[in-house]
Formats: sequence, structure tokens, C-alpha cells
Amino acid sequence: MDKEERKAYNKKYYIEHKATADAYNKKYYQDHKSERVAYNKAYNALHKTEIIVYNKAHSKEYKARYIMNRAISRGMLIKLEVCSNCNQGGKIEGHHEDYDKPLEVTWLCVQCHNLHHVERRGMRHDG
Repeated sequence: MDKEERKAYNKKYYIEHKATADAYNKKYYQDHKSERVAYNKAYNALHKTEIIVYNKAHSKEYKARYIMNRAISRGMLIKLEVCSNCNQGGKIEGHHEDYDKPLEVTWLCVQCHNLHHVERRGMRHDG
């Protein structure tokens, strides 16, 4: 099976088993919350300097994400559960066309979000 056949098979399998996979992932995520929190705290402590440097270098992006996440947690912004581009569920990310407008968000799945950035840079996307 070549790369393209494998991709097609994986996509078909995911679509056919999405409900089961989503339920399993949600339960796993909930069951291992304390482990994730501990890992994130340890990672952040170990890489504190790099995180600060990155956030300063990308301050507009950082500020936009911060404001967006605060608005979501306060109920001022509703995060969609499906991609605005392809209407698929899964991991949905907020995309900012303009970081100076942090509450103007397009909700995209990981694949569409990555594709959008590739197209925006003028590069051809081969999948």
C-alpha cells in the first residue's frame, strides 16, 4: 500500500469509526487529566525561558490567543464544534486573519487550518 492509498484508507476508517474514536478519546482525556496537568506544569517549568522568548517574539499572536481563550471561558465567544470550511468535527482551532482583532475567529479543523497557512504562504499543498 503506497502513501496515498494509506491516507485514503485511514481517512475512510476514521469516518466510519469516528463516534467510537471520539468517545474513547474523550474518556481517555478525562481519565488522564491529572497526568496531563502534571506533565504540562513540568514542561512549562523546564522550558520557561524558551516559552517567554517565544511569546515575546510572537506577542501579537500570543495576545490574540489569550484574549480568544478568555472570551471562550467567559462565554463571550462560542467555539464551534465543526470546521467552518469542511464541516468536519474533531480538533477545532481558532484562526485569526488579523491578530489586532482577536475576537474575529474562523473555526477550522487542524487539516484545514494547516492548509490555509500553506496556501497563504503561496506554497502548493500536495496533501
